[in-house]
Amino acid sequence: MLQRLQLFNFQSHRKTELEFSPNVNVVTGASDSGKSTVIRGLQWVFNNRPSGDKIKNWYSQERDRVAVGIVFTDETIVVKERIKGKSSYIVGTKDSTDRFEAIKQDVPEEVSTLANLSECNIQSQHEPYFFLNDTPGEVARKLNDLVGLNIIDTMFQNLDSRIRRVSSDVRTSSLNITNLKEELDGL
Repeated sequence: MLQRLQLFNFQSHRKTELEFSPNVNVVTGASDSGKSTVIRGLQWVFNNRPSGDKIKNWYSQERDRVAVGIVFTDETIVVKERIKGKSSYIVGTKDSTDRFEAIKQDVPEEVSTLANLSECNIQSQHEPYFFLNDTPGEVARKLNDLVGLNIIDTMFQNLDSRIRRVSSDVRTSSLNITNLKEELDGL
């Protein structure tokens, strides 16, 4: 779970630190105060988007480091930084620190696994209200994804596929048996 977010030279934020509550967090403030930038900072770390230098603070120098750091409740730290056009990730625990190069729009598996976030976890002001604009089927799918029940749907889909395949094999084999019996009777 996210505990703290730090933004350094990231768009409108020179140096900002936010503490998260363990439940639902809402970022509020005056217009043009950097609320959407907080969400973009999270997306920059977890989705590796936006790309390029559009993330750099308007007042920072070309050589200045741009970084977004996230501290999780277990004290694990993930930092994504961009220095002189090169992006990288740093993942640190009490015992070790690893550095990963950000290649194109890929996010290192260690970061994705650690974050365990889906599109349901972060919502911006211009998105439709979560669940209220969705069909009942979409709500059920999202809830299943959130709690891990989607594995049951996948299991049933695989089971149905195997049943159809076996049924087809049985029909084909029955037809072959009938044809062989007719051939045998003809001999």
